[in-house]
Amino acid sequence: MFTSRSFNEIQRDYFGKVVIQGAQEADLLVSELARSDDPIGIVGHSTGGFISAGAFSSNPRLQASIVINGSFAWVKAEELFREKDGRSPMTSSERSSLEDHDPMSHLKLDNSKGLLLLHGKEDATIPIDSQRYFMNKMSQSNIPSDTLKFVEYSNVNHQITVGMLEKSKEWLDKNLCN
Repeated sequence: MFTSRSFNEIQRDYFGKVVIQGAQEADLLVSELARSDDPIGIVGHSTGGFISAGAFSSNPRLQASIVINGSFAWVKAEELFREKDGRSPMTSSERSSLEDHDPMSHLKLDNSKGLLLLHGKEDATIPIDSQRYFMNKMSQSNIPSDTLKFVEYSNVNHQITVGMLEKSKEWLDKNLCN
């Protein structure tokens, strides 16, 4: 018997698995690219932003990352997704498994790397509060603003704007083409 599942149910069941697998696959791609001396950066939007965050935090070869309407705080994002959907909190096993992969707990940011976070303030898909949470935690570690930057865009939902593209190009030029 075929049962119809909603997009939200499918997303809820597979989102985390796709993000973790995507970050691992991005690491493989970076390994291939690392054969040259050229600097490497990674950019992602939405799910791709989560993947970009995961790859950047686990791969020291990546020098720059741009996360657009994604999240660097996977555990916090999952908490917000569950709250929004009216689901129960994560079990300790679910939390522990996600924490193992959460970029926030693995990030080593220094002056040789650059991280740019761009997010629409009215994003109804990926809660901006997960990025605000990440930035609040990072503000306690005295990271220079030219290494880590967060830009919030008013009146922007879950999309990429021309302003975001311009900021991304500027960031990549500064962090990869110096």
